[in-house]
Amino acid sequence: MRGSLRAMFVTILLVLAATTAVAQLTVTTNDWVYTTFDVVTITVHNAGPSQALFASSPPCVIYRLDTQECVYGCFGLPVLWEMGVGETIAVEYDPYEDAVPDPLGWYRVELTGVSSDPGSILQCDYRLVEVVPNGDDSWGGVKALYR
Repeated sequence: MRGSLRAMFVTILLVLAATTAVAQLTVTTNDWVYTTFDVVTITVHNAGPSQALFASSPPCVIYRLDTQECVYGCFGLPVLWEMGVGETIAVEYDPYEDAVPDPLGWYRVELTGVSSDPGSILQCDYRLVEVVPNGDDSWGGVKALYR
């Protein structure tokens, strides 16, 4: 009996040791509100303890929340690539780069990784708003009246 308990204990330890840790990924943008002609900088970080595996390049997609329409990364290159432990990459996206700019509203950035730790943050949101002109009714216009 004592030998079988020891064998079971050793087996459990081997199974626990054989399970591999997965990557802890986070995705963020450099702001949460963008105006006309701002460039959205998306940062992806792998905190470890292992490499992250991605199924496409770029490592993320962006879509409008109200229509679920994909605006970036929709047709990523179907390549497998790894992101090392501690590695950070930045992707720049210009919503006004195309002939038809992205409409105003809320957008979601979502990672296309295939390996992530339960503590990962795999998506973040941002809002695209129009620029408010510096007219007479703005704060800058009111301050200018008293200078």
